[in-house]
Amino acid sequence: MKKNIPTFLKILLLLIICMSLNFVPVSNQSLAASKKKVSLNYTKVGLDKKRTQQLQLTNYSGTVKWKSSKPKVASVSKTGLVKAKSYGKAKITATAGKKKYKCTVYVEKPSISEKSIQIEEKSSYKLSMKNTIRTPYWSSDNSKVAVVAYDGTVTGCNAGTTTIRAKLGKKTYSCTVQVTDGYYRHTVDEAPESITTDANVLGVLQYVNNLRAQYNLPALVLDRNLTNAANARALECAQKYSHTRPDGTDFYSILDTGEYKMIYDFAYENIANGQEDAYSVVDEWFRSSAHKAAILTEDTTITGIGYCEINGKKYWCQIFVSLP
Repeated sequence: MKKNIPTFLKILLLLIICMSLNFVPVSNQSLAASKKKVSLNYTKVGLDKKRTQQLQLTNYSGTVKWKSSKPKVASVSKTGLVKAKSYGKAKITATAGKKKYKCTVYVEKPSISEKSIQIEEKSSYKLSMKNTIRTPYWSSDNSKVAVVAYDGTVTGCNAGTTTIRAKLGKKTYSCTVQVTDGYYRHTVDEAPESITTDANVLGVLQYVNNLRAQYNLPALVLDRNLTNAANARALECAQKYSHTRPDGTDFYSILDTGEYKMIYDFAYENIANGQEDAYSVVDEWFRSSAHKAAILTEDTTITGIGYCEINGKKYWCQIFVSLP
């Protein structure tokens, strides 16, 4: 006669089989591999004077002996609390059993590389923190004027002034940044003789202002930037005698880009070639209605005069500018 095994015995037998299949003996080697490495939480640290830093051994529960190589620079308590006392460097040693773990402590006096800088829009300048091993957190008070990258590189965005800050611990170091648009602005009236001693240039200025005086117009001021631009244009006229420059742009483009770029409202230009002296060139200009109109324009206040001689031929240029 066949006997049925009770249900609870079947379940018990199944559990015993499963436990025997899943049981795997753990060797001594696997136990050793699971042991975590003992280490010091910092191997080097930078501190401001009078600041503290807690050191500790991770994965170690035994007794630790702490010692400083220079207690007058940085002391350490029985619990691993480091206190920065004076500027310098000290080594903190943690002894655990027969092993030693070391941390170098730098008591620092940081400074920022520049207190103030001036850069142009879209140009960059790299600031840095000196006398520190720490990495500062950089920020800009006005990111519309200038931004700063994580490494201290400042980039100008728009003309204006802002402050770039570097934070180390609880201290902040700052640099004033002035961003310019790169345009020259006529702000100071210089004596013509301080700009040039060329009799040809000074002669043109004198004759032109004499003519303006006859029409009750104020004298034009000789401008250094415009004079440099007019000299460049005179040289260009020796290559291509035209109000169009050798690169195909209009004459005033010399004031829009490059080293002579400036803020202005309107610009006019008179050019000539072959005349031997200042009086002759101004006289010839004044006999031409277009050139005369440029000389007598009421809204112009500053001028630049250029002159050069190429292969025995003289080239002249005068630029008239109206300021905003």
